[in-house]
Amino acid sequence: HQHVYMRTYPIFQGEITTDSYGIVYVMGNSGSKHYQLGQGFPYIAMEETGSNYQIIELEGDVLTLTSRKADGELIEAYTLRKPTAPGEQNPVYYVTAEQSNLVYTSASTPEGLVIMTVNSGISGLKIFTVSITPEVPHDGEETVVFTHIRNGVQLGLNCTKADFDQVDIAQAGFNVEAGDVIRAYIVDELTNDLDQNPVIFQ
Repeated sequence: HQHVYMRTYPIFQGEITTDSYGIVYVMGNSGSKHYQLGQGFPYIAMEETGSNYQIIELEGDVLTLTSRKADGELIEAYTLRKPTAPGEQNPVYYVTAEQSNLVYTSASTPEGLVIMTVNSGISGLKIFTVSITPEVPHDGEETVVFTHIRNGVQLGLNCTKADFDQVDIAQAGFNVEAGDVIRAYIVDELTNDLDQNPVIFQ
């Protein structure tokens, strides 16, 4: 438990993401004890000290968590939207990387995310390519997201938007060093709104 209110940025596999892909943690104040705000933790998106409370409202496909100080003053409101209607089948796409490549070694997570680790002795601007295969199609365009990670820190993000029912590859270029990791996955779309997560199509 915490003695401050805190909300994190999206976190995936222990790392902060800037594209809203991941889990957002929200912790309310516990008891009457108050601590000073945490300092220097990069995962903190919002925090507030002092007595506070949270209200959770669920209306249709929208969940809203409202945080207020003890006197009723608004701290923030955070909203999650269910991406699909009941009974509707989620779109599914398979994202794969080349198994034999001089620049990187590829692998994938159980969730289907593609992991490309830059090989020893490789550096500079390199192009990373993944193949997209639709299993359950989605109407309109999709977005393939590439993230560039070095020593556990995300350095950059690139995305390719297209109708991947018609287009079968996506590419992105990054200035890399040996050991860097490029991750690739497909979503509906990206947004700067921290209260709206993209829908993963894998």
